[in-house]
Amino acid sequence: MSETFLSLILEYSYLILFVWCIFEGEVALIASGVFSHTGQMYYLFALIAGTLGGMAGDIFWYSTGRFNKKYALKILKSHRREVALARIQVYRYGAYIVFIQRFIYGARLVVPLLIGASRYNFRRFVVINFFSSFLWALLYLTIAYFLGDSIIAFFHYLKSHFYWVLLFLGILSLLAILYLKRYSKKN
Repeated sequence: MSETFLSLILEYSYLILFVWCIFEGEVALIASGVFSHTGQMYYLFALIAGTLGGMAGDIFWYSTGRFNKKYALKILKSHRREVALARIQVYRYGAYIVFIQRFIYGARLVVPLLIGASRYNFRRFVVINFFSSFLWALLYLTIAYFLGDSIIAFFHYLKSHFYWVLLFLGILSLLAILYLKRYSKKN
């Protein structure tokens, strides 16, 4: 079963990487870097798929903000203060915001929506976003490529010591429950 699953992943690896990078993609880029390290994927093709997938996702959210501003603001309605601050930053530092938004956790959806809603120049957005997406994919792929043996050894260790994974997930779940209980009482 796992052999068949792995062969399917490898057969459609570039398509999977592209689609995964539309939404998020760090994990897919790391996996692709390891597959490239082992010779199961071509590094250059993975870089192209990751770059284009990252761009496609940002262009989708930019277009949603630009051509359906009411929907975009409805999505962001619960974050009014953050939206107001982000709009000021977009007007002040537009090109820099477009470039670094990819590297800020949680900003990947919000920032392109706001940039589109603020009617930022589309061509400029695409050019800056291309370089940002390229650097993002290059960074994750290259690090995973060069650390491929270490990553593989780490997962082999986890496979043989699965109880550490269960312990870690248990502690993480407990912390999440405690966090939610604490902050749900305040609201």
